[in-house]
Amino acid sequence: MSETKVCKFCQSEIPKKAKVCPNCKKTLKQGHGCLISLIVFIGMIVAIGYAIMNADPEIYVEKSKIEEAVGCSQDEAKAIEDILKQCDITDYQDVKADEGLNGAWKKNDKGFRIEMQDGKEVLMWLNKNNKVIILKYGENMLYKKGKAKAKLTDYVLSSEEVTKWEVECKSQVKAMLKSPSSAKFGGWKYGKNKKQIIVQGYVDAENSFGAEIRSQFQFKINRKTEAITSFIFDGQELMQ
Repeated sequence: MSETKVCKFCQSEIPKKAKVCPNCKKTLKQGHGCLISLIVFIGMIVAIGYAIMNADPEIYVEKSKIEEAVGCSQDEAKAIEDILKQCDITDYQDVKADEGLNGAWKKNDKGFRIEMQDGKEVLMWLNKNNKVIILKYGENMLYKKGKAKAKLTDYVLSSEEVTKWEVECKSQVKAMLKSPSSAKFGGWKYGKNKKQIIVQGYVDAENSFGAEIRSQFQFKINRKTEAITSFIFDGQELMQ
């Protein structure tokens, strides 16, 4: 086995164990330098990851909309969110305190407005311990006295329901028109309770003379059977 090696700087033959070339006087790096650096780097990454995993979660977890609006703890916010879920209030955009609602039920109650994605609002009241006492949508009570009374979906159409009934109502209205291909719909409004769905709107379409006229329409649909029970077109009830 050779007892010498070649200096990578001056290419002269030198003793194998030499750390400094006796000819050019340059220091020779050991072969495992890169491997050691890699091991140190991986160790640092692991250490940082471990520190993050075991740190106080409040430092790294962004506060929820409930925590921000109410100024409560994570546990209190989770309890509020659990009650919202019982009433199908999940897809909300924002939560805002409203001092004008304070004390509406009891002296120390705090009022909040929960803004939904479609622009509608649910009103919420909390007691001094940040516990939900009332959830209300319009005139409809969703939560009271520690119990869910109804769900938001009992009064608000889902996006799937909106699409379904717009398609059905357009089909029914077009059957009444002289020129169905000219129909342009707008002014959609929706209502919903535990028994029926109400859909309203207007259609601009050409009459038999080619003039564009606007007609108003309204449908009532039985929620259980999904049957249309009323169809009013231009003020005339067509379901006899």
